[in-house]
Amino acid sequence: MKKEKDLSVAVLIDGDNASSEKMEDVMWFVSRYGAAVVRRIYGDWTKKSLSGWKDAARDYSFRMVQASSFVLGKNTTDIALVMDAMDILHEGRVGCFCLVASDGDYTLLAQRIRESGLTVLGYGEGKTPVALVRSCTEFLLADRKEEKPFQENTPEFFIQRDMEYFDKAFEQAADGKAEVS
Repeated sequence: MKKEKDLSVAVLIDGDNASSEKMEDVMWFVSRYGAAVVRRIYGDWTKKSLSGWKDAARDYSFRMVQASSFVLGKNTTDIALVMDAMDILHEGRVGCFCLVASDGDYTLLAQRIRESGLTVLGYGEGKTPVALVRSCTEFLLADRKEEKPFQENTPEFFIQRDMEYFDKAFEQAADGKAEVS
């Protein structure tokens, strides 16, 4: 997939649903597409469990958006993030959104932004529902295993390069199909 390096990106983080320890990885991911011009982290900052975000917000110049929990157990943070996302979308200042969360509740938001013709990046853990992952233009797993590239023209290089064909052949053989297409 060709990446547009000159996009203005809105990075919106659900602080209740993501780890501040992954901020460097998030910003690297975003930098592949463009510049993060809108940087916001949402949460109820009175909760001690979110204190790790304060340093990350300062170090990466993010605005900490207070989303007070008026009713215990409700998704106030989600609603605050979605409201801001829709405002940013309609202002037309960005060409890309990066939603940092593993919460499937953001699936409709990702779909709506994508339907407006914008790039939607997603960043979250392996537990992220497949609907959200597929609603994004690209989704990066926070808990992915880093694969080091193999030296070219080695057996390992060719195996890694052609792994999708090996997987396809295995799946077809397991399904009992006689031919590999």
